[in-house]
Amino acid sequence: MLHLLNILTGKEKEMAPPPVSDRYRKSFELFRSLIDEQGLIQLILVLARAKPAARVSVKQQLSQELQNILSLAGLFPCPSQFYVKSFGLRGAGYTYSKTRKRLKGYDDIYIYFSYDRKISEKLRDSEAREDEGEFGKLLGYPECCIKHYNRQKFVKPGDYSLSCFKRPALKPWPYLNNALLWVYGLKIIDHFPCRPDCIRSLRINRRYLKVLEKCDPRYADFLKTQLKSLVLCSRAGEVIYSTKYRKTDRGLVVEEIRGDRRDPLYELVKKKGSLRIVSPHTYEIGDRKLFWPEVEAAIFE
Repeated sequence: MLHLLNILTGKEKEMAPPPVSDRYRKSFELFRSLIDEQGLIQLILVLARAKPAARVSVKQQLSQELQNILSLAGLFPCPSQFYVKSFGLRGAGYTYSKTRKRLKGYDDIYIYFSYDRKISEKLRDSEAREDEGEFGKLLGYPECCIKHYNRQKFVKPGDYSLSCFKRPALKPWPYLNNALLWVYGLKIIDHFPCRPDCIRSLRINRRYLKVLEKCDPRYADFLKTQLKSLVLCSRAGEVIYSTKYRKTDRGLVVEEIRGDRRDPLYELVKKKGSLRIVSPHTYEIGDRKLFWPEVEAAIFE
């Protein structure tokens, strides 16, 4: 991602020219300290006009600085009316809380931005009205995914994982729609597909990926490599995954595992190094048999 940042600041000339004049290129260096890599990807997609608008989260005390940078790039930033407290990504859900009052721990704020001032303002207003339908459309989300989210949000916001585990015998899902790895910031789109094989989400993913491949081929290749993976979720909502595994007659041989080393599931898979499906929702990891909801698995290729 540093390569992509260098493109924005004009330090690397072989790619597309930076979106702002020489006078303001250094301003983009601040992006590294203000927002995360996913925020930078959202900026790239909007600047390339591949995405109509986006939002990023930033510390309240840095919000004006971020808005200044976005304005210099020719975008129209608009701050949210809410303060946000993020609990991070766990399992397949993004957990956060927001309030209109400045409370302890609510240190972040969303900044919406677009080339169109009206879109930025409508995003702020639709969030205030809790109009999820208009909000999703303004951000370019597919209608089917917006409706799915609205149905599920009172159960588990952004719930996506259950449909991933309905496919028998670990039949692969399309890797571009792998949203289980959001816990590690590995994603292209910023919405949860209604299904792992959602066609509309796949089309958006492909369009966004083309932009990233032109901007930063190395990072695009990295994302593709990570998303093509075997993913396991534990009862506690922990996610571990492997990009290096082999299919055999007796199941899968896991050659490398990634995740939180404190997670018991991580330790078990790392030690045993094998995964076999006994029956739907029943797995053998080494000589130990596990059942849903202790563990579930899905493959994305």
